[in-house]
Amino acid sequence: MNLGLLMLAAAASTASGQFDLICSGSQTSSSILGEETKPYSVRYRLDLERNLWCDGECKATHEFAAVLPTQIQFVNKKTDTYSENSTDFQYVDRETGAHSVIVTSSDPNNRRSIYNFKWSGQCEKQPFSGFPSFETKF
Repeated sequence: MNLGLLMLAAAASTASGQFDLICSGSQTSSSILGEETKPYSVRYRLDLERNLWCDGECKATHEFAAVLPTQIQFVNKKTDTYSENSTDFQYVDRETGAHSVIVTSSDPNNRRSIYNFKWSGQCEKQPFSGFPSFETKF
């Protein structure tokens, strides 16, 4: 395929809502044992038309929690039960590229079980690298 056709195909994928995001920044984790901050980097593959995304090695696709004009929510879950309080909120701001992930988990019956994870960074749009196919036994 010549360069012109490749560029046209890449432009069509982007216009159709298929693209990758490369996000990087800092990840902070805290628990009763203390707090640690380190850098992170993640690749998301997004297909807005099919409502699918994956990250990292892309071993599984997921449906978006919401695709809004100014925000893409990958996950937006909250659990509040007798044995678990947890939050998982992952999104990217479509206007600024800001990436945020907040994951908390605790057992209300055990104060020592509180874990908090926060990723804060920026995303850059890249051409869509596609969803892989896998050889499976069943």
